[in-house]
Amino acid sequence: MVKRKIEYPHKNLEIILKETYGVILYQEQVMKIASYMANYSLGEADLLRRAMGKKELCHNEEKIEKNSYKELLRIIILKKS
Repeated sequence: MVKRKIEYPHKNLEIILKETYGVILYQEQVMKIASYMANYSLGEADLLRRAMGKKELCHNEEKIEKNSYKELLRIIILKKS
C-alpha cells in the first residue's frame, strides 16, 4: 500500500479535516470551516450549510453550484483576507 501525503485546501484547515484526510465530507465540517476561516457565527454557518443543499447558492453576489466546495472555500478565505 502506497502512502500519500495528505493535502489540505488551506493550511489552517488541517485541524478540521484531519479525520477525513483533507476531504470536506460532512456538513458539520462546512460549518466549522465557515466559522473558523470567515468568522461566521454558528447561525450564519448553519444558513450557509443549508444553502449548500439547494440547487444554487447565492453568497456575496456570486453563484456557486451545488457541492462546489473549492469555490466555497475560495470565497470564505477571500472574506477573511
